Amino acid sequence: MCGIKIIQRLFRGRLNRATAHTLDQLRQASHRHRDQLSSELTHLNAGPGPAISFGTTDWGQPVVLPLDKVAAHSLILGASGAGKSYAALSLVLQILSDPSILDVTSIGILDPKNELFGKLTQFLYACLYRLPASERERLKQRIVIIDLADDGLIAPYNILARREYLSDELMVANRIDTISEQFSGLSEVSVRMKMILKYALFAFGRV
Repeated sequence: MCGIKIIQRLFRGRLNRATAHTLDQLRQASHRHRDQLSSELTHLNAGPGPAISFGTTDWGQPVVLPLDKVAAHSLILGASGAGKSYAALSLVLQILSDPSILDVTSIGILDPKNELFGKLTQFLYACLYRLPASERERLKQRIVIIDLADDGLIAPYNILARREYLSDELMVANRIDTISEQFSGLSEVSVRMKMILKYALFAFGRV
């Protein structure tokens, strides 16, 4: 112990200077990282086309990202109760509230746990109520609700009904074609969505 105390006394000044230098470097690195993020956010915010707001950073800068980036490269992760459903609701409400966004995109929500559907339905009714009559009818024509637990909301057609003479691959391809025929124009089913439907139908068909 005496040896340690002697070393500390001998090198106390050097240790203090090294510690202060290291802490200063960490502070500078943090500021550089913040400046870099701030610059990237400013660049994204200045882009053309509709955008979605995600709130603000710790230093108060708005986080506004182009819709095309959000739609193509987004994933919301979090533990139970972290607020994923409300984050998704916020995105949907921004899309519903901006006619310029609705004119260029469509949205779809799969809610197997029935956690989001009830909240979204309430917000959707409120959104429709605020719209002028013509816009309200236009939006209502684009809304399709499929609730597999409520036969009053869907047609008496079981999309997962199997036919003995059809393989799983042909059955899924036939159902995707049926769904695609229901949409046209701006709401046309994309190639990516067809792939999602393909794997979803395979999964549900085996339940």
